[in-house]
Amino acid sequence: MITLLFAFGVSGWIRSENQGEAPASLAGGLGLPTISLQGREGDRQTMSEIADLAHQKRNSEADKKLKVWMKKDAKSPVPFVLAGTLAYERKQYKRCLSYCEKALSRDPQFADAYYWRGKAFEALGKPMEAVNEYRAALLSKPDHAQAKASLSALASSLGVNEEDLGVGGHSSDGRSSDGRAHR
Repeated sequence: MITLLFAFGVSGWIRSENQGEAPASLAGGLGLPTISLQGREGDRQTMSEIADLAHQKRNSEADKKLKVWMKKDAKSPVPFVLAGTLAYERKQYKRCLSYCEKALSRDPQFADAYYWRGKAFEALGKPMEAVNEYRAALLSKPDHAQAKASLSALASSLGVNEEDLGVGGHSSDGRSSDGRAHR
């Protein structure tokens, strides 16, 4: 499986490619997720081009390329999560939520979409909604290091133990009736 890491930090875009899952240390401690592309070469190249455009602050070109990708691969959650991450970096948190919801409509178990929704809710000052999203990411992918770290940091900032952060409205396996990790 090919995993790409696209993260935006204080010094700009970080991009890394490797086989398998990228370790959290690759993100330079930024707490940003990897997006698994399952070896789809076209997606990898498109994602790289969009990241390069965003790095160069050519946002309108990046957005156009994203829209073309979304139409071309309408069933994939990946371009929608990437659009969500770009919206988040532009401080367009509601737009990030919208793109990630579109990604989840394509794949209700896509952990990165839940993670970015959590980041957006946290930025909007809605910590309990963020908790729900981080928990959903962990239900979808229990080893999602960034969701674990964000949930732990949020629990600490709220002054509670991570275990004390309940997420109501789930069945015994933590999933909602529509199969999503939460809602």
